[in-house]
Amino acid sequence: MRLITENVTITASRAMLSKRKGKRKSQEDIRLLAISTHITELSYAISDIQARIFEIQELRHKPQTDGVDAETTAEIDNAIMNMNERLETIEQGMKDINESITPFQPPEDEPFDDTSECAVMLRKHTALRTEWDTVQQETDELQQELKEDKWITVFRTVTEQADGMMMSLEKAVNRCQDFIWQVHRRGDDTASRASLASSVRSDKSPVSLEVFNSLLGSFQAKKAHYLPATTKVLAIMDNGVRNRVTKNGEALRRHAEAAKRWRVLQERIERTEREME
Repeated sequence: MRLITENVTITASRAMLSKRKGKRKSQEDIRLLAISTHITELSYAISDIQARIFEIQELRHKPQTDGVDAETTAEIDNAIMNMNERLETIEQGMKDINESITPFQPPEDEPFDDTSECAVMLRKHTALRTEWDTVQQETDELQQELKEDKWITVFRTVTEQADGMMMSLEKAVNRCQDFIWQVHRRGDDTASRASLASSVRSDKSPVSLEVFNSLLGSFQAKKAHYLPATTKVLAIMDNGVRNRVTKNGEALRRHAEAAKRWRVLQERIERTEREME
């Protein structure tokens, strides 16, 4: 009788233990399913980010005009802002997933069933981390490219300013050189200003003291204003090109052209100064 009672007790205990194990298994399955679903959602979100990166790259390489350029820049800025918000959401999701999956990581020194639902979920998590690392790298590269785009836009503006100032100086130099050539042509290159004024027929003549004074005044005024300003702008261009981690072909070419043009112009300015004395 006592043996029968003990057998009943043991049987009941085993049934309760089996029921508890089944309950724990069911709860574990639900957790695995929830984690797997979250991983899938994050994977779709990462794919969406990659599609947005592609769209932004297309906008970057879109043919630009003055009006379209400003519109495209605004569109890119808005797309980047939206993308960054989504990246923050995904980043938080990755942290949550990494925390949720920690209890399911098998010990390194214990055998592990590669065919179990847990193993499938862990492989899925590994693939997600690879996707996340890739999209982060692509995003960083895009951000660097956009910074480069903005820098080259500023560089073009600075270059245009330098070109404009050098063009103004060149015009002043050309007018002075043309006057000097006319003086030489008339054989008056050794005459003084007074004799020059008396040698011409009228004040309206291209070679006159009045024209000389007007040209010299304009030349000196432009030199006083544009010489230091151009030097400063070209120094900004030079520092910008030297300090860039990546080298832009257009910037290197335009910088070299501007530097050469400035050297030649400075030599012409010095020669004109001597000849106009």
